[in-house]
Amino acid sequence: MEDVELIPAFETNALAATEFPYERHVRVAWALAQRYGREER
Repeated sequence: MEDVELIPAFETNALAATEFPYERHVRVAWALAQRYGREER
């Protein structure tokens, strides 16, 4: 799954626990940090 699909699936809670291993947690965290930066905490 590419980030363009992963982020919306995460945001809508459409991922089953088995579809969200550690590697995807890191990818989501990185993508959201890139999108919002430090200023939007």
